[in-house]
Amino acid sequence: MTANNALERSVEHRPCAHIEWCVGRGRIGTGAGRSTRSLALMSKTLYCWRCKMPIPMLEESEWERLAPYLTNAIEQIKRYREAHGVSIAEAKTAGYGREALALYFDITGFRETNPDALWHHRFALFGPPCHNCGKPLRTPQAKLCAECGAVRPNFSSSGLAEARRST
Repeated sequence: MTANNALERSVEHRPCAHIEWCVGRGRIGTGAGRSTRSLALMSKTLYCWRCKMPIPMLEESEWERLAPYLTNAIEQIKRYREAHGVSIAEAKTAGYGREALALYFDITGFRETNPDALWHHRFALFGPPCHNCGKPLRTPQAKLCAECGAVRPNFSSSGLAEARRST
């Protein structure tokens, strides 16, 4: 990680704080009717257990815009490997996920550097906040909090099974 990336990751990533940080350094312009307030309202921050930090998460409508870019990136890797006979690691250095990262930044104002991380930066993949520590449960079906070990109150796996059958 470069010193610049380390600095960016060290900023508290509530959308408002991140937007203000970027605007103050000339990374986001507020011209053409864009204000820091409207940018900050575009994404919601949630603690990501994989990244171990608060990250702007995508709503499903935003994910639908981003997913084709990630899928396209996988196809680009396959084509590059076939054309050049290189490993996956080598093919990933050839610009994998650049468009997806740019769109994620446009949507959230957060400069993610790892396109693979975008696959799990979706609200729908996380459960409700833990009643004990406040961190989100790892999945909507989680029975306990992986962060603090608290058991999810009023959780009925039979109710979850019935909900799955009805869909």
